[in-house]
Amino acid sequence: MAGVAAAIEESRAKFPGETGVCFIDIESNQELSYNADARFESASLMKLVVITEVFRRIQVGELELERPLTLQPDQIVGGSGDLKNQEAGTSFPISVLVEKMITQSDNTATQMLTDFITKEKLNESVKNLGLKGTTIDRDIYDFAAIDRGQDNYITAKDAALLMSQLAREELPGSNEIHAILERQQRNDMIGHAFPPGVRVAHKTGELNGIVHDVGVVYAPRGAYALALLSDQVTDKEKAIEIWAELSSKILKLYQQESPSPTPTEGTPVSN
Repeated sequence: MAGVAAAIEESRAKFPGETGVCFIDIESNQELSYNADARFESASLMKLVVITEVFRRIQVGELELERPLTLQPDQIVGGSGDLKNQEAGTSFPISVLVEKMITQSDNTATQMLTDFITKEKLNESVKNLGLKGTTIDRDIYDFAAIDRGQDNYITAKDAALLMSQLAREELPGSNEIHAILERQQRNDMIGHAFPPGVRVAHKTGELNGIVHDVGVVYAPRGAYALALLSDQVTDKEKAIEIWAELSSKILKLYQQESPSPTPTEGTPVSN
């Protein structure tokens, strides 16, 4: 943990913007927090709440994964994803929408699911998950709402808590959510240049001046949750590089198995 702390502090010191970082060792539940209760504009991290609520409803029998939703004209929004190129009136099963919402960070899929669930119900889900600094008060691509004082927020502590709940299979549909997060197509921060075989389930978020990545990493020494949030970023490429470098440093610390507790020959054993 001392090595992880040193790596985080070094990265934050040279980061071109404000940061919030939270690290949780899944096995021991030891936590390192740096500005982790500060609320950051969540960008695409709000999609984690959406997918969690979708699978909760499926788990309790309120929803079927193959239920179709029909694309409405006002749900076609810009930004990432390919559903914005589809015609209004086209139907997609929820399974396709959640996949695209996470792996492509598709904003149109997100809007369809947000309208179906409603922001009110998503905020209820936030409370039930124990996420104290997270709110969803605007649609994914409604930037005019920000000028009206409505925005979506999350904290590094909340994001790391959600990832640790996922790793411990405490969320309804944890295995299904986990598998989708592992298929994330953007891997330039957490997971960047990782050795083959290291499993990573994560979600990125980015807006002008904002670069986020949160996830869970399964290293030989054990699993850990990592939340890297930022805003007021003045150099996006440098910010991405620093988050990727930090992620690699932490993985390196967790690459070796824990030392064996077996005493060497001749060493007295205490009972």
